[in-house]
Amino acid sequence: MSPPPAVTPRDPRRTAGGSSGGAAAAVTAGLVPLAPGSDGGGSIRIPASCCGLVGLKPTRGRISAAPGYGDPVGPATAGPLARTVRDAAALLDVMAGRRVSDPSPGATSSRVVPRCL
Repeated sequence: MSPPPAVTPRDPRRTAGGSSGGAAAAVTAGLVPLAPGSDGGGSIRIPASCCGLVGLKPTRGRISAAPGYGDPVGPATAGPLARTVRDAAALLDVMAGRRVSDPSPGATSSRVVPRCL
């Protein structure tokens, strides 16, 4: 038996969207000010839309796939969920960049990721 789907705090008859729906519902309910999510086919963008939030799927490589996060060669990547564009940009700045154990191509690059804010 699977658990029930996450619902929007504003209308419990409606789903909170994809796999990051729980994170989106937590931000909407005010449990947390912002949250990371993962998106390969809309799993940040759909919950953001369902819950009235800002959700962003960054360009591949902007956020590290290390250590062992997601699919380093597939479409999935991490990204922010927040109430405002400014908060989403701030979380993206924190999440962005490469990690020492990054499996993505160019992991040894000294490229600096531009900040959003």
